[in-house]
Amino acid sequence: MLSHFKILYASICMMLCVAFAAQAEVVPRKILTLYNVKSEEGVRFSLPHLFAEMPLNHLGYDLVYHNIYNDFPELGEDYRWILVWMTNENHKRNVDELIDWLIASVEAGKKLIIVGDLGVPEAYKKNTASAAKLNRLYNLIGMRETDLWESVTYK
Repeated sequence: MLSHFKILYASICMMLCVAFAAQAEVVPRKILTLYNVKSEEGVRFSLPHLFAEMPLNHLGYDLVYHNIYNDFPELGEDYRWILVWMTNENHKRNVDELIDWLIASVEAGKKLIIVGDLGVPEAYKKNTASAAKLNRLYNLIGMRETDLWESVTYK
């Protein structure tokens, strides 16, 4: 009699597992990671690879590296985030193209993470039209460029 209950219990558990598995949602796991090949000696020495890849891989994410000097890709549904982690050296890429692509990606629903520096030259930030475009990007992710030191960031 006890074995019948075990079989019944196992059958119910399997049916529930199949029912829940049918409702499972596929979560995008790719993170597009921008890096500057001219200042970082390749992906292996880039900041995202050295400091972010292992913890993100542990959480189930795959970093897909993209050279900042190549054309920016169209991101499909399999991409969850864009990670930008540049050194404070300014890249020679057309900054307007970078900002426009980031704005379009964020407006398309991609999450943007900026760690450290975006690599935007100071001259770009001082231009009124360029600063407005940069602030538009920052506003989309809840930030703003003030060029001022903020000692308390949790107001």
